[in-house]
Amino acid sequence: MLSAEGTAGFSAPDFDTNGLRAFYDAHLYQPAWLGSPAAQANANLVLTALAHADEEGLRPDRYRLGEIDLRRKAESVQAAAEYELLLTDALLRYARDLRQGQAELRDVDQDVGLPPDYFYPATDLDQALRANRLSEFLADLAPPHPEYQHLKVALARYRAIAAKNDSPAAEADVQRIIANMERWRWVPRSFGSRYVDVNAASASLEVVENGKVVLTSPTVVGKPDARTPIFTAVASAFTVNPSWHIPTQIVRKEILPHARANPGYLARHHMVRTASGGYRQLPGHGNALGVIKMEMPNEFDAYLHDTPMHSLFAEDERHLSHGCVRVERIQPLISYAMTGDVDSGLDRIHSLIMTHGTRRISLDDPLPVFVLYWTAIADADGAVNFLPDVYGRDQRLISAMAEQHLSSRITMNFGAPGRN
Repeated sequence: MLSAEGTAGFSAPDFDTNGLRAFYDAHLYQPAWLGSPAAQANANLVLTALAHADEEGLRPDRYRLGEIDLRRKAESVQAAAEYELLLTDALLRYARDLRQGQAELRDVDQDVGLPPDYFYPATDLDQALRANRLSEFLADLAPPHPEYQHLKVALARYRAIAAKNDSPAAEADVQRIIANMERWRWVPRSFGSRYVDVNAASASLEVVENGKVVLTSPTVVGKPDARTPIFTAVASAFTVNPSWHIPTQIVRKEILPHARANPGYLARHHMVRTASGGYRQLPGHGNALGVIKMEMPNEFDAYLHDTPMHSLFAEDERHLSHGCVRVERIQPLISYAMTGDVDSGLDRIHSLIMTHGTRRISLDDPLPVFVLYWTAIADADGAVNFLPDVYGRDQRLISAMAEQHLSSRITMNFGAPGRN
């Protein structure tokens, strides 16, 4: 039998001991990759997947293929046990990386609110082996979204271009494709049958129903120093003629300096001091939220709303807000959320606005909203539209992956079989 802690003389301080223990406990502490021809065939499937990890934008050296190969060829009992544990640990790591993204990369930016889905690779792997479905287990790890698969095709294409031209600029494109593939691993495997999709990189919005785009709209999103976060929320209501409770940071940096310089500033912009000491802008066409706001509770207090400055939607560069998302076609969006059609609810919305009273209307069918950041968008043939990395998310992610690669080269070198 095997021990999840390792074998004598084998130091593996960065093993996922919890994952190994969970797998071998379920597997009755019997070898998974040694002994029978079927086990060895399964091991070959795993080794092939790990060797092709770069096709998914992952680094094969993250999975210790060199160390595994050394022990695979050795003949000692200890080397065989180490091979078994190394291969299992590598597969569990690969499964998590491909299914959920690399956990340490999610923390590169603090304004990312995409919790990983529930996935227990140790349990799923044991069940796949027992059902002789290892191939299906491996094939099901990558994101099922067509956009991810298109990027995978693009990655192979741009790598070939980079190798042929030996150009740092085609290599830069490769790294940006990989960064976007990593972000695709952070999102849910299904967005549902109907949802709102905001791409903060392109400052655009789509409403998708059963795979078809039923509404598009330009948006205005956060400035580089007040970027729109990456998150998902559920729109549960909308408010007509909303008031704006002005965030403290905006009050301090913008409102109060203007008010000190011009005593009439607050009254002219319909801003009042609240009982709690904050500031609120009263409802009306001059309100920063415009005449309608979609309510979608989230940790960043970001939402979709109207604006009195519709001329900004005609600008090529629309990263201009304090972080929330201004939507040009906000009323058709609210109509869709309310009725399932972009036009059917417009008359009611107009009537509510014309009352000039603030009113919150709950939605009968809450609508998922995904606010994401895509700077590399590929078609089915692998041709890519690259967008400016306005927020520097690609740059920070690529730098973190490079540091991760350097660290792995230093910490994962155990040497020959049996070496402490």
